[in-house]
Amino acid sequence: MGIQLFGDSMSFPLALAPEQFIPAVGHAVELPLIAEDELVSLLRQAAESELDGLVACLVERGGITCQLKRLPAYKSNHPHHRLYVDDIAAELQKFGANTLASRFRSGRGVLYEEIVRDVAKRLGVLREGDTAEVEKRILQKLAEKYWEGATPEQRTALLRQVGVRDLTLVARPALPAAVITAIHLSGFAAYQLTVIIANAVAHVLLGHGLSLVVNAGLTKGVSVFAGPPGWCLVGFLTAQSIASEAYRVTIPAVVQVAMIRSAIEARHERESKHGAKRFQMPLRWWIVAGSIVALIIGAILTFAR
Repeated sequence: MGIQLFGDSMSFPLALAPEQFIPAVGHAVELPLIAEDELVSLLRQAAESELDGLVACLVERGGITCQLKRLPAYKSNHPHHRLYVDDIAAELQKFGANTLASRFRSGRGVLYEEIVRDVAKRLGVLREGDTAEVEKRILQKLAEKYWEGATPEQRTALLRQVGVRDLTLVARPALPAAVITAIHLSGFAAYQLTVIIANAVAHVLLGHGLSLVVNAGLTKGVSVFAGPPGWCLVGFLTAQSIASEAYRVTIPAVVQVAMIRSAIEARHERESKHGAKRFQMPLRWWIVAGSIVALIIGAILTFAR
């Protein structure tokens, strides 16, 4: 698997009716899709490699209850995930319904926002606010557990990722405020931290970390995070997921979706900055342009006389 921050994304039509359940793209009705779910539009914006970890959560942790790997679209197109991206969304919706048994009807899943709030409840995280905010709180909770069991080297690298120079914070038992703040922001730094957390969660619940692809400096200085996470995170996640097969899927899946959301936000921020730069000219060019305009106006006035 690889993680790519600024890859080209594929566009998909989004003509969706409220409360409409439709089959996922490319096959019969094995996996009904809640098409108006924000999860669908979010995953459709993801770059190919950004979907790797989510598919691994569903397939590897889903076991025999995972329908995705038995679908024709998956068998024909894997690992080109964007060709069956709606199936991926439908599978996660289905696993979310398994944790909310009273809502599980006729194979239909539940909205992603319900899955996130259910995972938040399981992890002891505040569930109020919009879905993205709840995702951030989940990431903060996991980062706190990671910090508790991290080695001094891992703590140092984590601080450097958010630009903290005061390395005396390494000795503090609680996650520094600067790291918490960075998690709740958007942009490249927030994405880097999300990757670190997702990598640690993958180590615990998938048995392997994420393969970090060097892209726009993403992995510069984060190689220390490739190793197994501290025992605090291991014990915490194991205790939360061991009682339910569905939670063994939904907990890491929500982290992966949070990483995808963060990647999209970072990509949009980067594109916005590049777009703004295209309209910026150095002062000397403004002076030249102004001089040319003045000469043209002067010539027009001269001939008009």
